[in-house]
Amino acid sequence: MKGSILHRYFIFLSVLLLFSGDISAQLQEGWLQRASLPGPARHRSVCVNIGSRIYIGLGHVNAVVDILYDDWWEFDPGANSWTQKASYAGGLRHHGFGFVINNKAYVGMGRAPGNALPRDNWEYDPTTNVWIGKSLFPGNGRRGSVSFSIGNKGYMGTGNTASGYTSDFWEYDAAGDFWIQRAFFPPGARFACVGFSIGTKGYIGTGEQSTAPSGSKNDLWEYNPATNSWLQRANVPGPARLAACGFSLAGKGYIGTGEDFQSGNNFSDFHKYDPTTNTWVQINDFTGIARRYMVGTSCGVHAFVGTGTNGTNYQDWWEFGYLSGESESESYAGMINFYPNPAVYQTTLYIDKGVDVQNATLHIFDMSGKNVRSIPEITGNAYTLECEDMQTGTYIYSLRSNTSVIASGKLIIAK
Repeated sequence: MKGSILHRYFIFLSVLLLFSGDISAQLQEGWLQRASLPGPARHRSVCVNIGSRIYIGLGHVNAVVDILYDDWWEFDPGANSWTQKASYAGGLRHHGFGFVINNKAYVGMGRAPGNALPRDNWEYDPTTNVWIGKSLFPGNGRRGSVSFSIGNKGYMGTGNTASGYTSDFWEYDAAGDFWIQRAFFPPGARFACVGFSIGTKGYIGTGEQSTAPSGSKNDLWEYNPATNSWLQRANVPGPARLAACGFSLAGKGYIGTGEDFQSGNNFSDFHKYDPTTNTWVQINDFTGIARRYMVGTSCGVHAFVGTGTNGTNYQDWWEFGYLSGESESESYAGMINFYPNPAVYQTTLYIDKGVDVQNATLHIFDMSGKNVRSIPEITGNAYTLECEDMQTGTYIYSLRSNTSVIASGKLIIAK
């Protein structure tokens, strides 16, 4: 008995020390599920970020008859809500390119009905919700290319043309509405790669290569538009893959999910790249079901990913980022706490009567950033949490209204 009391005393002291520290220093990156795309489940979509909104659309479903889409949706992270916008003016399409220049999206090419590979390029203005046709791409039409923007230029390359995979790479000038061919992607013709930009450099990696040595890849290449040159960087950890999801966030690159075409295995692992050290670290696996052809983009301090397929098509939508990346309401400091803390089998979240909490959601994360529990519709001044089935350890709780954090802190489970 004395040993048990002494054990809990030391845990209590550790709690005091933990709470005296900076919570953000203890948190890691993690995933939160958000409102699903209202349109049909799909894969090979286009996804871009413009300002504080995310836009996603197009794509297809493999069926007895190939089903393609031309819808276009806007996601508001603050409200966790979707609004359908004007359909893509190019018509039914999947696996096209998309990048953003000066708060306008440029979307084009991909595969149309009848296996057509158009060379179109359409400008979308979110302020007017209007699509405007731009000059045709001068190279071969294709699907499964990579695309990103650096400054006021867009970049697109690789993919599958009518004559097979290609390694050509192009720059688009939106101000002049023209394309310029740039240095070829060095490894060779490739399909379903990942592309993103960090600062003044672009990055392309993974994918399926048709030239020797052929097959799924895990390499990464950096493009410098100032010198029009490529530099090979450290390989992406884990298995070689194609149809992965990639994005950049806060000066780092992220690549994960995808499949190995030869084995048919779908992946859920995710890796973070630091361009300053040319190193990778594995982060928390994607919390959703393993898949390929998931799309994603960053928006502010978070990234958002979703859709994709592993034989089943998906329309789910996920938020990724540092769980401490949101601002907690300073006026509520000390007014919302768990007691007892440490807890054994049960603890209560007490909310001061001066705090009006309506339909909030309580999220609990382990120290790896994994969301282990989410309790919606928290209203009033107290909520009792049953924690008998929770493992001994330190957790982070976050009481949120949409993406605003009402309160956050540490919860210790001691058994």
